[in-house]
Amino acid sequence: MKSATNDLHVPAYAELAFEGEILPRVREEEGPFSEFQDYYVAGTGMNPVIRVDRLMTRKDPIYKEIQNGSEVEGCVYHKVPMSTAIYERLQTVGGFTDLVNVIILPGIFAAVVQMRQRFRGEAKNALMGALSSQYLHPKVVIAVDEDVDIFNPADVLWAINTRVNPAKDVFIVDETRIHPMDPTGLEVVKPGSPLGWSRMGSKMGIDATKPPISEPEARLQFERIQPINLGR
Repeated sequence: MKSATNDLHVPAYAELAFEGEILPRVREEEGPFSEFQDYYVAGTGMNPVIRVDRLMTRKDPIYKEIQNGSEVEGCVYHKVPMSTAIYERLQTVGGFTDLVNVIILPGIFAAVVQMRQRFRGEAKNALMGALSSQYLHPKVVIAVDEDVDIFNPADVLWAINTRVNPAKDVFIVDETRIHPMDPTGLEVVKPGSPLGWSRMGSKMGIDATKPPISEPEARLQFERIQPINLGR
């Protein structure tokens, strides 16, 4: 449908439609606002100003009723599309990765990659792929096997505790660009800059997988205990 104050069109099914003008060469201090990491580290700084001329609504508009910046909002707007995109990317790392699932952890700066590692080194390749994905968010990524329930935090911690040799299975890449809303990083470009907003930090990969399928004897040592006659 056509807007009331200009020639632009807006979706007829929109609940709310704001009409206005972005004022040229006008900047004002913004924020802080609550954000997905449960902090107020948001787009503060001198940012453009919109002058609202008219607000149109449906007869009984539906208003968003989710706490902005909460873990609930993070699940709805961030976790599903991010895990899906990273999953699609990791399938092609090294030509092929026998991927099972990907989950984004609370705070959205970490992920768990569930996979069947065929050869030694595949898990680390997948970790590097996730840390350098199309998203800036992941700074900690954990790789686990298919016998680990990635939706159970205790199971993921168990895999780290029993399958990780810290000297060999953990790597850190320093001096990387991280998400600008990560409060652990060093802010090098302030928000509102023509170049955007930037922070520097580090990223970590944790290989919590057991030996690969190509090494069956070593892999057998990490077989999980099960009740006798399970499945019979």
